[in-house]
Amino acid sequence: MTIEEDKLTNKDVLFINMNQPANRKYIGKYRLTAVPTFINADNERYSGTSLDKIEKVVGEN
Repeated sequence: MTIEEDKLTNKDVLFINMNQPANRKYIGKYRLTAVPTFINADNERYSGTSLDKIEKVVGEN
């Protein structure tokens, strides 16, 4: 894990394993089409792994 990734995990991020049948309800609830998907309180979203884009959605550290 890099320093940048460690900073992101200090945010209020909920990790959901989409392979678990009990968690599949979140696919429809949050309109997930790819993983990882990040959604903030303003319903802005990003699906992907670009740390710069993730930080724009979840906020600056």
